[in-house]
Amino acid sequence: MAILGEQLTPVPVVLVTGDSISAGWGDSAISNGYLIRAFNAANIACHNDGRNTATFTSLSRYSQLPQYLSRYADHIVTHCGINDVNAGHSLNTIKSDMVEYCNTMGCLTNKLWFCTIMTNTTTTDAYATYVNQTVGPHETVRLQVNNWLRDATSTGAVAYLNANTVTKNIAGIIDSTAAIEKTISGAPRIVDANGQQNSGATDGGLWLINGTIDCLHPSSTATVPAATTVDTSKFTLF
Repeated sequence: MAILGEQLTPVPVVLVTGDSISAGWGDSAISNGYLIRAFNAANIACHNDGRNTATFTSLSRYSQLPQYLSRYADHIVTHCGINDVNAGHSLNTIKSDMVEYCNTMGCLTNKLWFCTIMTNTTTTDAYATYVNQTVGPHETVRLQVNNWLRDATSTGAVAYLNANTVTKNIAGIIDSTAAIEKTISGAPRIVDANGQQNSGATDGGLWLINGTIDCLHPSSTATVPAATTVDTSKFTLF
């Protein structure tokens, strides 16, 4: 049971929402995913409202609880997108759905954060090697979305969403894939100075060894390093 109230000494509050990865599927039951790991380690108050099979549209239109809770949070961190990608949505569709989501969840008293989309591969050896992994059929769109999210220019996600939403309170991107996505040689995924990544296993797209339990959800082998991609110093009182 959650208790809502005011403390004598105000502290920042983070609402984690999104899909089953944000909910912590694949991680140990006590850890609840890489985002909760990060905020717990920094002693930042947080609540996890991740939802199985969620897309940006379902969160905007059919999930009233996170919309209600968002009014009590200083920061809303959303890990979502793989279900959108696997449903065949294009980059432009996802951009439009994210604008709707921001207009639904954002208010004048919080900041919104988004996370890059983790990979989706098949394997012939239970993720024991890189060479026996194959990227999914929607890998090109996943990379397009991630490249847009990481793009810090005027055409990137933060600038685009702030220009096209009502409250204009998108604070930044958490590049969760930076610590867990590998090339076929086992090296870290390759991006250029503006965070752009080419398609193909030579530049990334593969889970680190034993990094997933089922091709989609990160195991604790992946959530521990993924938690290090969250710069918790930025999550201060609004």
